[in-house]
Amino acid sequence: MNARLIIGGLMLAASTALFAQAQPAPTPPAGPQGGPRGHVRPCAQEADPAKCEAQRKELREKMRGQYKEAREACKGKAGADRGTCMSQQMCAKAADPAKCEAHAKERMEHRHQMREKGAAPAAPKG
Repeated sequence: MNARLIIGGLMLAASTALFAQAQPAPTPPAGPQGGPRGHVRPCAQEADPAKCEAQRKELREKMRGQYKEAREACKGKAGADRGTCMSQQMCAKAADPAKCEAHAKERMEHRHQMREKGAAPAAPKG
C-alpha cells in the first residue's frame, strides 16, 4: 500500500510539473523604427537625445510641407477622389512610391470597414 501511495504521489508531482511549464510570450513584430508595432522610442531613451529631437523636428516639418502641397493639389476634389489624390501626392516623393500607395490603399480600406461597422477609425501609426 505504501508503494502505491508513493508511486501515485510521484506521478502527481511529475504531472503538475509538466503542466506548470509556461510557454514564452510571443514577441511583438518590430516596426520600421525598431519598436514594437511601429511605435517610436522616446528621444530621452536614445543615445543622443538632442540629435533625435532635431531629426524628428525636421521630419515633422517635411511632412507638414508635403501635406500642405498635397492639400493644395487636391483642393477641388471631394470624397474618395480626394483621398486617392492625397495618397498619390503624398506618395509621389516616397522612396518606394508603389509600396507607399499600396499601404495607403490598405489604410483607406481599413477606415472604410471601420466606418461600416460604426466604430471610430483607429489612429494612424507613426
